[in-house]
Amino acid sequence: MARGRRRNSRDSAVTKTKLNIPVSPSTFRNLEQIAKQLKLSQSNLIEKIAKGEITIAAVEAKENINFDTESKASNQAENLSFSSCQSSQIQSENVVDQEAYSQLQRQLLSYQTQIEQLKQQNNQFQSLQQELSAKNQQISQLEEQLKQIILERNNQSNNLISNVLLSLALIALVALLIKSYYFSTIVLN
Repeated sequence: MARGRRRNSRDSAVTKTKLNIPVSPSTFRNLEQIAKQLKLSQSNLIEKIAKGEITIAAVEAKENINFDTESKASNQAENLSFSSCQSSQIQSENVVDQEAYSQLQRQLLSYQTQIEQLKQQNNQFQSLQQELSAKNQQISQLEEQLKQIILERNNQSNNLISNVLLSLALIALVALLIKSYYFSTIVLN
């Protein structure tokens, strides 16, 4: 009995074809950069682009290619539809994009103006904060001076009262001495 030839598992795998495509150095760098960002090899990136799994959008693309793919389970063929940038649909999209871009530019300018105003207000606030701090310090100094003046006045008032009391005591003592002298002269006479 003849044995049937077994198929190697590598034979059933999808074979890949090497593709040599001449591109400019800048295109090659762009392709490398996109592949690095997606963490794919360049060949895997090109394969995914060709299958329609990855799309690359450019603002001013010259051609637009739409891939309409059926369900992968049914393995039906892919239908490609090409459209030129001169079509009215793309032109209207470009006009909308330009309007949106202009609106975004106006918003950006408005935000930048608001940021500048906020910076100016912040600077003014800082200046007023410094002025307030200086005024508070000045008030504290004036309060200290007032306390010192009040203390000196109280001391002066206390000294004045003490002097008046001392004077009254001296007057009373002199009056008492005069009375006792007067009484002693009357009694002796």
